Amino acid sequence: MKLKSDWVFNYKKGIREAMVSWNYHVQGEKLYFVLLYGSFPFTSVLVELDMSTQESRTLYEVDHIVRSFTVEKDRFYFTAMNGYAYCVDKDGKLIWEKLVKDDNASPELLIDGDRLYISNYSMFCLDKNTGDIIWTNDSYSEKCNCNILNYKDYIISGELEGKVFCLEKATGKKVWDYGKKEWVSKCVLMDNGHLMVELINNGLLIFDPESGKLIKKIKLKGKLYTTPVFDGDRLYIGDGSSVMNSESGSMTCYEVSGDDIKKVYSYEISGEISTPAVIDGDKLYFAGENNYLYCIDKTTGKELMTKKKTKGVCRDIYVEDKGLIVISDKGQVEHFQLS
Repeated sequence: MKLKSDWVFNYKKGIREAMVSWNYHVQGEKLYFVLLYGSFPFTSVLVELDMSTQESRTLYEVDHIVRSFTVEKDRFYFTAMNGYAYCVDKDGKLIWEKLVKDDNASPELLIDGDRLYISNYSMFCLDKNTGDIIWTNDSYSEKCNCNILNYKDYIISGELEGKVFCLEKATGKKVWDYGKKEWVSKCVLMDNGHLMVELINNGLLIFDPESGKLIKKIKLKGKLYTTPVFDGDRLYIGDGSSVMNSESGSMTCYEVSGDDIKKVYSYEISGEISTPAVIDGDKLYFAGENNYLYCIDKTTGKELMTKKKTKGVCRDIYVEDKGLIVISDKGQVEHFQLS
């Protein structure tokens, strides 16, 4: 299998320190992503790109750091590290903005019904239609970069150097919490209904999400930042060798049986893994901080193509009928044809 670069989109020439969002949204031929560039004061733009023509428009601009966003019914919701939360429609019109707290808001957020849940050294619940704050929980005051997991009548998340916690959606009251300095990275639900919590330094914790009872601790190698990806009875997790400037990393496949996890294979690269696993049939795509894109057999870990150089550090991969869209820092969107 080979990949041929078809076209590359750059927002503009000469921008410094370009970093794209950790996620994207596709609607028809339109691709949406956030781009951060420059030095203080930073500029972040929400971009709409027509993938058929490579024409773009800027929907909204913020003079600060934006790293992610969520889309619902043609409205874009995001936070910036100036402490504000924003809602913008598909035409770029600002619906509302709200100073939640004068601090560095986490880029992770969750929409559920008419509510928007965010973290800014405290947990907040906002009315998604107005931005009004419904409740605040100040019990968890460490910085939070973990996703906010939607679970029944609860939200579950975790702090950097803090606790894993579960709160009532309606009131923000504590249901349970665990730990002291856990360095929580991601929270996901397993097929058996249990909660898997990924820790940057120490592997995985398995919980009963209802009671918060710890079921199992699993030690894994490396530093864990990317989202764990389940595919049937397989689990795929990327890692790096250190918290910063990793010299190596690996994409590891585990076999899952109940709460037992057994390593199947590990594909090692130079540099940290920079994307979650993206699975397309028997293929598994991922990328690294070394500016390369990889494709391996998801079952065996066998290399299916020679690693492909990308324009910048790839943050996400979108598989479509015509090939791959690679979203990276310096060459923000690159299209590869499959052959």
